Amino acid sequence: MKPIEFDVELKAGELYRFTMRHTYYSFAGILGLIISFGAIVLAVINRAQFAPSTLLVLAFVGILFPVVQPVMLYFKCKMQIKKSESINAPLHYILSDDGITIRQKEQEVQVKWYHIRRVVDAKSGLYLYMTAMRAFIFPRAQCAEQYEAIRSAVLEKFRQYRDYEPEDGLENISERTAQEEEANAAAQEGEEKE
Repeated sequence: MKPIEFDVELKAGELYRFTMRHTYYSFAGILGLIISFGAIVLAVINRAQFAPSTLLVLAFVGILFPVVQPVMLYFKCKMQIKKSESINAPLHYILSDDGITIRQKEQEVQVKWYHIRRVVDAKSGLYLYMTAMRAFIFPRAQCAEQYEAIRSAVLEKFRQYRDYEPEDGLENISERTAQEEEANAAAQEGEEKE
């Protein structure tokens, strides 16, 4: 695979679209909408039998998930973009056979393809989940003409590594061996000083 490089500077609207999709495509989000719809139906059908205070509570529950929660999520995303330097600083991504390299200012991290647990191909972009709550966001608008190449590469690598599990951390043997050698050297130095 030829490496693909692109930059993403996450905006409040893109984070909001991701958060809304993440929230309302989950079991809890669907359940919340069902509860709101049920509260509205209950209030309308039984409006003559319920006290005004009960109707007010049902009306609030009715607008809680479809109206109040999205507004709260929007302001939360806006605040998160303003306050979090790690979110609002541009990210430089490099997709390669080895994984995804992410650069931000002087920091660099590499994520192996098998760490990606789920890929969501949404209308507004790609969401690559590493955990149930953490995801990389590749907005379609920011990836522009590279979007299809990025999408194809991500989906191909995700399919390739979907069921892959590294064998008991064998990928880190060289790191572990180096750490053990350093620990042994430090222990020998300590013994020599005594």
